[in-house]
Amino acid sequence: KAELMFSTLTTVLKNLGILLNKQKSVKPTQDITILGVHFNFVSMTCGVDDKKFCKYFRYLEKILKETFISKNELEKLVGYFGWCSQLLFPWKSISSSFI
Repeated sequence: KAELMFSTLTTVLKNLGILLNKQKSVKPTQDITILGVHFNFVSMTCGVDDKKFCKYFRYLEKILKETFISKNELEKLVGYFGWCSQLLFPWKSISSSFI
């Protein structure tokens, strides 16, 4: 039913001369990933997208193999952890533990 409604909406908009960007349009779905956050509307959960998680995990592995890291690498790592902590623990930011 939701897909039929979406199809009808796109047809009406097209007839009105309003063009939709198909790359930015999302058909009705039970889960979606936006900006690295995966939302599941069936289980009502969200989390770090697998692609982004793997990127962060590979970076962490790289850092752990080093005997020395630069300030920029450390800031990047803290940024990754900060982003994840805001998503996973919105009530307590990782940055608040550094103050």
